Amino acid sequence: MELYYCVLLMSRGFGANLIQHLYTGAAKQSCFRFSAVIEHGIISSMKLRTFGRFFILCCFLSVLFTVSTPSLSTPIEKARQFTRPLEFDYLTWDVNAFMTKIGQSGLNPWHKLNIEQQHQLVMRYLYLTNQLEVIQVEIQQVYADPSIKDPDTAARVELAQQKALQTSIVSLTPLVESILQGQVTEIIVEEDIARLGDAVPPLLFHTTPLPKALIASPRNSIQQDVNISLLADLTLEQIDQLENQVEKATGESVLVVDVGGIGIYPTMVMRSSNLPWI
Repeated sequence: MELYYCVLLMSRGFGANLIQHLYTGAAKQSCFRFSAVIEHGIISSMKLRTFGRFFILCCFLSVLFTVSTPSLSTPIEKARQFTRPLEFDYLTWDVNAFMTKIGQSGLNPWHKLNIEQQHQLVMRYLYLTNQLEVIQVEIQQVYADPSIKDPDTAARVELAQQKALQTSIVSLTPLVESILQGQVTEIIVEEDIARLGDAVPPLLFHTTPLPKALIASPRNSIQQDVNISLLADLTLEQIDQLENQVEKATGESVLVVDVGGIGIYPTMVMRSSNLPWI
């Protein structure tokens, strides 16, 4: 009852002095107890909210680290901890290939150059590509020779030649691709293969070194557990190191190999000096 009268008087605006005179002893102690209960409840509520926020933050961080940290429970997850920086990006390649095709449409050498000029450009491209293939074989032989302690120095001349040839080939590639696309499209139309009067979708291809593939399989059975596309320009040293790392992580047989082709549009065609093959 004392608590009731105390609250009633306070709610009707009676001053603290009047309350103090009217209610002393037990009533005053009840008001103090009431204030303490209120204060304790507020503090408890604040602590509960703080604990709730801390709990939510811990749950969020737990989920975040669980998602960002690979479990490494499968062979492909174990392999990718080493292959990620060396993996081939198909989306970026496809976007760049389309941008190259858009640029080629502005050049249009198929209509601007005569047959003889087109022939000379294509043959020049094939010759340079053949020279590049020969140089690359020589470089591989140097790096594969265990008796050569410093292959970079031993293959210095060949590496410089490789770089010069690659620069020349890159400059010719848009013209040659456009010429070959035009010639093949013309034959398709003449042979009545394109029923709509033109190739649909348009014949588009981009010559490029094809990505490599890292293959892993169990030693005691014939099956493929891992197949990861890698950059095309990996050195022999990088390949050897990667194979050893993945073998130790997975306990399986691992080999980095070349691929024969990739199904994508524009078509990814391996750079080659063999015109009939292209």
